[in-house]
Amino acid sequence: MSGIRRALFFASVERYIGLVLNFVMMAIVSRLLTPTEVGASAIGLALITIALSLKEFAATGFLVQDKEVKLSDVRTAFTVQFGLTLAIAAVLFLVSRRFAELYQEPALAFFVRVTAVALLVDTVGAPITTLLRRDLAYDALAAINVTALGVGAVVTIVLAALGFSFLCIAWASFATSCTTVGLALLYRHDFRVYRPTLECWRRAWAFGGYNGAMTVVDKLYEALPQLVLGRILPLGLVGLYRRAITISSMSDRFVLSGLFSVAFPILAAEFRAGRGLKQPLLKAFSYVTAFHWPAVLLIGILAHPIVLLVLGPQWVGAVPLVRILALSALALFPVVLIQPLLLAIGEMRHAFLASLITLPLSAALLCAAGTLGVEAMAASQLVIIPFQVYIGLSFIRRHVPFTWSEMATALRQSAGTSACTILPVLLVIALNGFDFRLSLPLGAIAGALSICGWVAGVRLTGHPVGNEIHHAAQALGRHPAAARFVSRLLAVSAG
Repeated sequence: MSGIRRALFFASVERYIGLVLNFVMMAIVSRLLTPTEVGASAIGLALITIALSLKEFAATGFLVQDKEVKLSDVRTAFTVQFGLTLAIAAVLFLVSRRFAELYQEPALAFFVRVTAVALLVDTVGAPITTLLRRDLAYDALAAINVTALGVGAVVTIVLAALGFSFLCIAWASFATSCTTVGLALLYRHDFRVYRPTLECWRRAWAFGGYNGAMTVVDKLYEALPQLVLGRILPLGLVGLYRRAITISSMSDRFVLSGLFSVAFPILAAEFRAGRGLKQPLLKAFSYVTAFHWPAVLLIGILAHPIVLLVLGPQWVGAVPLVRILALSALALFPVVLIQPLLLAIGEMRHAFLASLITLPLSAALLCAAGTLGVEAMAASQLVIIPFQVYIGLSFIRRHVPFTWSEMATALRQSAGTSACTILPVLLVIALNGFDFRLSLPLGAIAGALSICGWVAGVRLTGHPVGNEIHHAAQALGRHPAAARFVSRLLAVSAG
């Protein structure tokens, strides 16, 4: 268990630092770029997102799942993924000009080409980072990813300030990929993994078939609304919607995405050891909601000061969208565990079926709502997300049986903690004449009080996450892991 806690600690450190970097970068860039420029970048990234999903047909994830991994497995994973990515990049180059004409933004062609090259470069580091995930070496992964994020943030800000417009994002993705590959090779400079072979291609395809199809469906769903919006609405509104998603999903990025990065290898390790997954899953639900629910509630309630702080006054039109999307995000907490669990037990088919059932219907509803405007599209998430979660949990319960009442019991303490968190914030709003448009100083006071409310909630409800925090504090006191991570990060950044 100490290894799992250590992995979670470093994954959390990485997420926290990454969140801060993205927070600072977005705050600066949003004042340098207009909503129209951000909307144009969102359109370009939507196409890249779809292309990126196709790489999952040659995913290296089977290296994490399998009980034993040979050098030939790693070499095959790289060979298949690099070949597929090369073909994807070539197609992106071919369609880039036509894509730019479709959205009447000539610079989109160059944007797509630069990011296509970044995809190809990133593939070189995939075998190494996957093996680090398998070994739960999240201290090394955290150092690599944080440094790469820092480089990407600096490049984005500098190029935006120099007038590169939304192309700064494309060049930043290229710089990030180069940094990731360079640092990965420093940690594991075993160049044998890059010798081409197709010896184990059947094993790679057995994993990548369902996983790739599932990822394509997921990413199509993620990208389609922005592509549709870009065709029927001005790019400025697309930019508002994109920034609203970014703000409302800050909790998802910090809590849920950080958990996703370690959930698959941890659950796979539990499954390989023959241990039951019911209690770990319910406990994970409880831990996730202890942080996720209070965070999204605060984002919704404090949307106005958050938008002013992060984006600036020109983005205040995103506030209603942030509130709607944050409310819908309350139901998101199981999603991040559904796919890793099904992958860990080798049920990729069921993970794919869950996506195939929910996402086409969800995409159709999103696009239909988009014809009515961005607020209608945001409101449709109030129906879509609970539907997706219900279907996903139905598949999970086939393999990890638990009752709905057991799940409710696991979430009860998180609900109490969330109520304690937002209570002082609502008091501040009441003293402000029930006006949710708090100034930045009042927003800061409300945020500080919410932290006190969360701590009180954990103690009053006896939430088990309090014990985990206590264990983490004790571990930091007697183990120099955190100090080694910081020194390693500084050494890598300097070297």
